Amino acid sequence: MSPPPTITSPHRCPDRRRAGMAERVLVVGGSRSGKSAVAERLVSGAESVTYVATATVADAEMAARVAAHRARRRSSWHTVETTDLAGTVRAAPAGPVLIDALGPWVAARMGDHGLWPDAPAEVAPLDEAGAERAEGLLAELDHAWRAAAAHHGGPVVVVAEEVGAGVVPAEAATRRFVDLLGTALQRLSAEADRALWVVAARAVELPSPTAAPGVGGAAGASTLDDAANDSNIDTTGAPPAATAPPQPGEKAEVDQAEVDNADFVEVVEEPVGLREHGDAMAPEGTLDLAVNVVAGGPPAHVGGALRAAAANVGDYPDDTAACEAVAERHRMAADEVLPTAGATDALWTLTGALAPGRAVVVHPQFTEGEAALRAHGWQVAHAYRDPERGWALDPASVPDTADLVLLCNPVNPLGRLDDPAAIAALRRPGRMVVVDEAFVDFVADEAAATLAGQVSDGDVVVVRTPTKLWGLPGVRAGALLASTDWVAHLRAHRRPWAVGSVGLAALRACADDEAYRRRLAQEVAAERDRLRRRLVGMPEVTFAAEPAANFVCLGVPDGEKVRERLWAQAVVVRPSTFPGLSAEHLRVAVRDTASTDRLVNALAAALGHARPDGDRL
Repeated sequence: MSPPPTITSPHRCPDRRRAGMAERVLVVGGSRSGKSAVAERLVSGAESVTYVATATVADAEMAARVAAHRARRRSSWHTVETTDLAGTVRAAPAGPVLIDALGPWVAARMGDHGLWPDAPAEVAPLDEAGAERAEGLLAELDHAWRAAAAHHGGPVVVVAEEVGAGVVPAEAATRRFVDLLGTALQRLSAEADRALWVVAARAVELPSPTAAPGVGGAAGASTLDDAANDSNIDTTGAPPAATAPPQPGEKAEVDQAEVDNADFVEVVEEPVGLREHGDAMAPEGTLDLAVNVVAGGPPAHVGGALRAAAANVGDYPDDTAACEAVAERHRMAADEVLPTAGATDALWTLTGALAPGRAVVVHPQFTEGEAALRAHGWQVAHAYRDPERGWALDPASVPDTADLVLLCNPVNPLGRLDDPAAIAALRRPGRMVVVDEAFVDFVADEAAATLAGQVSDGDVVVVRTPTKLWGLPGVRAGALLASTDWVAHLRAHRRPWAVGSVGLAALRACADDEAYRRRLAQEVAAERDRLRRRLVGMPEVTFAAEPAANFVCLGVPDGEKVRERLWAQAVVVRPSTFPGLSAEHLRVAVRDTASTDRLVNALAAALGHARPDGDRL
């Protein structure tokens, strides 16, 4: 045989700079100032607007206020009642987004963060724990404002109450609310593209925070009696045309990457080998242990379902039955299931349908998800597992500023299974946690390992595929599990008939076959244990982590040379192109008994050991 191929990265993703992002506009005014009407006129030229309502109707007077607001809106506007601002902005279709208003959101989130005083007499200053909760509330707002900057196709307008113009309130709870709302206003204003101050239904354009004193104040401000007709207001959602250099009172151009990364962990350059996969590593006639798919193809009953589907390709595919089958298996709603052409398609579909932001990829892991993030314009940073703790996941290694966190469970290439509680600890308001569960079918108690039961909350997305356990890499079948709103958003942002009839049949047949899944998972675990016993006589060979899938990650000295020696014996294993692993790590698929014996014998020869004889218990 010729030497093994050199591991390179033939498919580097281009560096895409984001363009045409939304203008962020802050509209501030007192109660009954007309601020909401001004904000609505700012977006009135658009046919479709996402209207985010944050207030809770608690009495008849509030109900009347809400009714008055609704009467002014066009019927084509889509209203979302929520306090998840970041998630809603990211999910919003192209076009203007109007958030009304900041005050009710702060009040609601104060309750969720335990920031309302327990008694009227409680003093307003917060202790250390309270200050951390307050900062957590403000961090949620920061997430939402960053999501607004990345929104495509229209301005994002926030209506906010000006409550700091009066005397300091005598009551502690009100003081705390005023303080938090005032701080929130300052943080939004500092990064807003425009800020309007509304008094008596008239809007005044406020100067930039960097404007020279006296510029853009009462004399220099623009009076916007009819905001919708002001030539400076863009209601089309298109990026502004090029203009002359910034004048006093306008925002000067800055390095956007420098601003975006100011409070983020170091954004890393694209690692070599992101698009390198095991499917092209083993020539014909070799023992392929580089691909971690169960060999031999699907079981007979699944193969029969695929042939039946292939015989009916004269009709367009309908994914209804597949969604229902996957939903029944995971005890969820069918509209929380999006069939995909494999797990990789799910990752590319998701990252392409979201407004790009700040992503943290927990390494080592399957690298195609990071490739998708980079291709779609995300800023990517890495968090690393700790090899001294068995490559355990440390939620604290992920910065709070991450908008999206991507990880695998079980971890490819380590095989380690994380406690779902540790993964759940990554959840934050305004953050999406994406879990690639391509290998969780190999866990006997799969129901206890999956996070599928948490997707309805809206901040967890799970990626599944029958490819690995059922031996179906050529079919391209998978599913993305997410909340109803997210699935609807993703369907709206991808091509129709994205999964063919055969792939949908595979999803349905495999979802209905728990008995086969459990039996094969047990068989793989038994052979995995047998491999461990066979390696007892080679003390220099270690298991990087406790494996829970159909592969193991071995640590061997001089791993590249060992890989070449195995190659010379027609045994192909997966080298490390995974960030966080060294050349001394080799990923090895678990197959049948004959394959295990052949691997062990070849490995013994590669390491200079005598040929082992049978099991070593």
